[in-house]
Amino acid sequence: MTMSVTQQIITIAMVVLGTMLTRFLPFMIFPSGKPTPKYVQYLGKVLPSAVIGLLVIYCFKDVSLLSGSHGVPELIGASAVVLLHFWKKNMLLSIAGGTVVYMIFGAIDFLIIPIRICEYQRRLGMVKKKINEYQIYEEYREQIYKQVENDSYAKSLGIELTKFEAGFAEAKA
Repeated sequence: MTMSVTQQIITIAMVVLGTMLTRFLPFMIFPSGKPTPKYVQYLGKVLPSAVIGLLVIYCFKDVSLLSGSHGVPELIGASAVVLLHFWKKNMLLSIAGGTVVYMIFGAIDFLIIPIRICEYQRRLGMVKKKINEYQIYEEYREQIYKQVENDSYAKSLGIELTKFEAGFAEAKA
């Protein structure tokens, strides 16, 4: 759905009005000549920590400790943020550094896990193939045992089952 020129102008005007209102409203409500109310000062002290706490919870909400990378890249990235902030006390450096560390470890994990999955799938395929070969072998082994046991021509040629094969066939019967 496309907007008409009038709708576009109205949309832009509303966005500008909303932006200007949020910028200028605090200065209109709390002029510079009056003291700032106590509850606003309290919110100014408490809200930054609350917002950071919410962001940390939001960042870790989809981390699965039981599958995938087990949250290791996220934990290393968060640790990098904390360590950089305690070391340099620079929020921009902390956030950027933690993001870079997370992206590096996430990329490493992104590359390693598919390789592991491919290896496990290859091994599983080999195991399934071996099981299938063994089942076919067992099926034909019993048929051969029955044929040799009942075949007078094979007996006349001296074809006999080994003790192991005969014992195995008797144990299965």
